Amino acid sequence: MQSPETMSELFEKSLPAALQAGISVFDYWEMTWNEIRITLKAYEKSLILQQKQRAIMDHAFIGMLGRMLDGKKVNLYESYPKLFEEENKRQMAENAKQQLLNY
Repeated sequence: MQSPETMSELFEKSLPAALQAGISVFDYWEMTWNEIRITLKAYEKSLILQQKQRAIMDHAFIGMLGRMLDGKKVNLYESYPKLFEEENKRQMAENAKQQLLNY
């Protein structure tokens, strides 16, 4: 069984990710572990948001091309299932609710 990592090992391992997130080396060593964790989580969320925005733009462009070529539509959630997993679940629940109301 491996022994748990020490805080200094965690700090050393997290430094590259922190630098990618835009934290300077000097600021990094002045931060608490919780501040680093919060900053890295916020950075991860911003990356996911950027990916979603790019996916939406790509999907709109592909949709225009598809309509021009053969009139076929492609669902955004089907095109990027992992990226829009939460939104897809919400949309499916809303569709099911609407079907019940229509029934």
